[in-house]
Amino acid sequence: MTTEAWAGFVGLFMPLVVEVVKTKLPDNRMVGYSVSLVVSLLVGGVSAFFAGQFDPSNILASSGAAFIAAQTVYAYWFKPQNIDKVIQKAIG
Repeated sequence: MTTEAWAGFVGLFMPLVVEVVKTKLPDNRMVGYSVSLVVSLLVGGVSAFFAGQFDPSNILASSGAAFIAAQTVYAYWFKPQNIDKVIQKAIG
């Protein structure tokens, strides 16, 4: 699998991580978006590093794949089922 595919796969689970991190930060839509962006960059960088392709174009492509996967899962599965509210109640 390519670095983008691995990052995209990890991105499927990122909404859980992002939601846990968001419980410790102010409740703001921009904060959630920013946390997701930072986590995507980390996932992209780690994915490219372990694949031995640690250059800016691969990092950005992998980060983009992770971000798109995370946002898609959040919008079509996570948010409609109110999983974010369940996590906030359990942790917060």
